[in-house]
Amino acid sequence: MLPVVGVSPYSAQITWPAVPGAATVEVYNGSTLIDEFPTSSNDSYTVRELWPATSYTFTVNLLSATGATLVSLSGTGVTPQATGAFPRLYAGNAFINTPIAGSPSLDSNSSGMVSSALVAYQGGANFADSDAWGIPIVSADTQSRSYDVGCMYEGCWHHFAAVHIPTMAKPSTGSDGHLVVLEPNGSEMDMWVAQNTGSGWTAGSRWLGSATGPAVDCTSYNGCTGADAANFELAAGMVRPEEIAQGHIDHALIITTPYTRSGYTACPAEGSDGKNASANALPMGAHVQLDPSIDVAALNIPAWQKVLATALQRYGAYVGDTGGSLAVEAQANLGRPGYDAWAKAGVSSDSPSLSDLPWSSMRVLSMTQCGA
Repeated sequence: MLPVVGVSPYSAQITWPAVPGAATVEVYNGSTLIDEFPTSSNDSYTVRELWPATSYTFTVNLLSATGATLVSLSGTGVTPQATGAFPRLYAGNAFINTPIAGSPSLDSNSSGMVSSALVAYQGGANFADSDAWGIPIVSADTQSRSYDVGCMYEGCWHHFAAVHIPTMAKPSTGSDGHLVVLEPNGSEMDMWVAQNTGSGWTAGSRWLGSATGPAVDCTSYNGCTGADAANFELAAGMVRPEEIAQGHIDHALIITTPYTRSGYTACPAEGSDGKNASANALPMGAHVQLDPSIDVAALNIPAWQKVLATALQRYGAYVGDTGGSLAVEAQANLGRPGYDAWAKAGVSSDSPSLSDLPWSSMRVLSMTQCGA
């Protein structure tokens, strides 16, 4: 029997005995391979990204140097019930975790930007939680194999320490190929156009930041490039299934729009891929807010969308990237160890429509140009 202990509502620890001649360990949840790594003196593994108050059956296979199975052990454990808010990433004073103060000043062209960059795309507005356009998060264990993540396109002069990446890690299947890997030491590896080459990992651009820091990757004006256009940490602002399930989101959101501004980057963004010179285009880093006078409870939208709307009133949303549609960024199911987290939160994982959100009641807060 494999001992399984739920150590938090979102994680479980498994332990196994030392087996003479074992060279490799495989960890499964059901039929899903979570991780595979060489044996060591540490005969334990913490599986993360689990759902609270849920039973899981894990299997550990111990293999010989030739790949033969020496021992296979299975065990079942239950994660504890969640008793507090889902833990949010980044520092408490990070821009993404800071509520909007009462009566904020608005940009003088707020209505023009809302009309051209938001309302004009309202019909195709969506919640980007699919495997194609959501952003996968995987959490590594100290046992996970280490990789020097290579670079193909941008910021390749930066070199980072090797990071742990579990076997189950997969980038989003769309053209962005995004992937977030949360490290055991609290760092965060962000990747754009991530690829598992079979012998290692590479990316179009990548950045090793901190999941407990300011939520901004680096300063592009000093020669840095992050994994999204704004140079925000890639998990910053991402809506996660646990937040919808608990009924509140305790941070700002990240949105994309096709109509982004060139030649102007709004703080706290440190980079831009803006496409349009018009003053009606939204700059990267622009901070938008749903008018707080709107009665969210009275809106004719599903309950999970009311959770988004309330967060848009209290924290707002930042423009983080140019997108093919108006979208709110969310976590993909890729990276979950063998289960559909969005189904547990009662939300489709096929980028459901957000066209009924009151986009015309959004407003753009006053901006400061960054890097000028």
